[in-house]
Amino acid sequence: MSGLFFASFFTDAKGILMYSAVLVLLVLCGRRKNFRSADYGIIVLSFIAAACISMAYTSLKYNRITSYDGRNCNFSGVVTDYKRYTGDTASYTLKGRINGGISAKISYYGNDFGADYGDIVTFEECTLQKPESTYLSDTERYLRSQHIYLAAQDAKGVSVEHSGGHRLKKALAAYREKMVRDFRVQLGDECGGFLAGMVFGEKSYLDDNTVSALYRTGIGHVLAVSGLHVSMIAALIMTLLTELRLNKYLSFGIMNVFIMLFAALADYPVSVIRAAIMLEILYSAKLFYRDSDSLNSLAVAAFIISLADPYVVYNSGFMLSLAGTFGAAVFAPYMVRDMKNDTFFESAERILAAAICTVIPVFPLCVYYFDETSVISPFVNVLLMPLCSGVIIIGAVYVITAGLLPVLPLAGGVLRTILWISDRIASVRIFHISDRNGILCTFLMLSGALLIIHHIFREKRRETAVLTACSMAVFSVLSGIMTYTVQQGFTAAVLGSGKNTVIVIVHDGHTELSDMSGHYRSAGYVRKYLASNGLPAPDNIILAKKAPSQYAVYEKELSIYRPASGDTEVHIAGGGEISVSNAGCEMRYTDGVLEVSYRGRKMCFLPENEKKSSGVYSVHLSSDTSGKDTVKCRNNTEIIFKDKDKYKIRRL
Repeated sequence: MSGLFFASFFTDAKGILMYSAVLVLLVLCGRRKNFRSADYGIIVLSFIAAACISMAYTSLKYNRITSYDGRNCNFSGVVTDYKRYTGDTASYTLKGRINGGISAKISYYGNDFGADYGDIVTFEECTLQKPESTYLSDTERYLRSQHIYLAAQDAKGVSVEHSGGHRLKKALAAYREKMVRDFRVQLGDECGGFLAGMVFGEKSYLDDNTVSALYRTGIGHVLAVSGLHVSMIAALIMTLLTELRLNKYLSFGIMNVFIMLFAALADYPVSVIRAAIMLEILYSAKLFYRDSDSLNSLAVAAFIISLADPYVVYNSGFMLSLAGTFGAAVFAPYMVRDMKNDTFFESAERILAAAICTVIPVFPLCVYYFDETSVISPFVNVLLMPLCSGVIIIGAVYVITAGLLPVLPLAGGVLRTILWISDRIASVRIFHISDRNGILCTFLMLSGALLIIHHIFREKRRETAVLTACSMAVFSVLSGIMTYTVQQGFTAAVLGSGKNTVIVIVHDGHTELSDMSGHYRSAGYVRKYLASNGLPAPDNIILAKKAPSQYAVYEKELSIYRPASGDTEVHIAGGGEISVSNAGCEMRYTDGVLEVSYRGRKMCFLPENEKKSSGVYSVHLSSDTSGKDTVKCRNNTEIIFKDKDKYKIRRL
């Protein structure tokens, strides 16, 4: 894994310096642990082999495919995945050949061709583009983890050949859709969509605010099919087969069939594959009268998966699954091993300590991957995870029995309780944090490295616990200071894509907003900016275009956020001038121009000539003491004011 990370992320001078330090640490650790020459050899050879495999894959596969970036080509491939949307549009994943030569997997979004799994789609001509990450999502890295390196655009001469293949996949997809439909019909759209997310990892039926509330609460991981689901299904099947007194070898085979079917229903997420490999080791050990070890099983699973897929390190689900399993199966048992468990309070203390230790390895990754992260997730998981586990079991029973057992009504009340608690907790600002510029994530990574070093040379659980608690305390103080600094400063952000622009002003703990274009996706950019900076909802919103529809979009997208003043006022530009004043900040909008005044500073946002540079605003900056500056702010840029006559521009 270290070799894969080095080849994927740390090949610059800083990375080489970092791994040189790790090498020194390895030698010191080896002397303390009495490593043999063979131990050092295995470690070094594994690192070199992984790095070489990753770099070779990049050179021979990734670079060859991405060399077609920006070129007009023809393509023919089999549909391996698809998703249909409203308005006769769809997204397809196609696996085939570019210009009849190099094999590649590409994506396409556009008109719905009516193609199904296994059908052959041919583009006589299309432009292949390398996916680019945007402010809203890290698209390039996500698609790379799925081995999709190019996207087809402007497809012409499209033809579809219905092959009738992939019958099992079609049958499983149809069965999954039927189960999800049953969930929503019997439990309602919200609870049914929540259960679909918990059982199949399907989040498309959930409102964005509900998903945000679950992540703010700290139980968003239940929406990702992982080892929790696989282990519960395996335990359920094995318990049933044990009661039927079946042969242990036959029981093992039947359990594997159900796990493989479940993995297929969930579309083979890597977290499920990791869990399946570990369960194979766990249950097969009993067949051969051997002991199983959680750390070794986790290492074997990571080795097999990364050997087959050098780009698995780009997969957030895989990394979170590894960290979560390490916390639950290795770190937590080690830390609570000597804790007493005789009385109720001792048991409760042990359970809470285990929950905290389970979350700690995952926490740095959550800060890195997500805009908002819960700081009370250990406590909430102790409260809600038993309920979530029960609901997942109910959903699994319904799926396994094809709905013959009418158990879904049992889950309705529990689901509503979980959603209600999540909504209440998510509304409390101090319960979740945001990492604006990666400082908090860096601090957590360094703290983790220091804890590992301390453990190597000390191996004292109590000292490890104290240092961990101190690190989390410093982290909480640091996150509070950073959030306060952002909210109390004065910042102007230009957000959007292309010609679609929305301007957000932050001052003295308040947020103001002016939507300049009326595009339906503008609210998504605002939501992202508020989440990643820990900001409240706007006190005032100026809608320049398409006011009725935009009002509904903002009301829905920002409903989970609370304004600093208590209420959000919406101002509609009807062709005249709009002037809004709040907490010393005044905004005046007139005919596509926004003027902002705050404590002697003035900004004037003027759209550039659309023919020359769409999505670019000229911003005239002036104050009482300085002259006038003119800067060009492209979308997803913010101007941060340091003092009265100094500022810096930061690309988001």
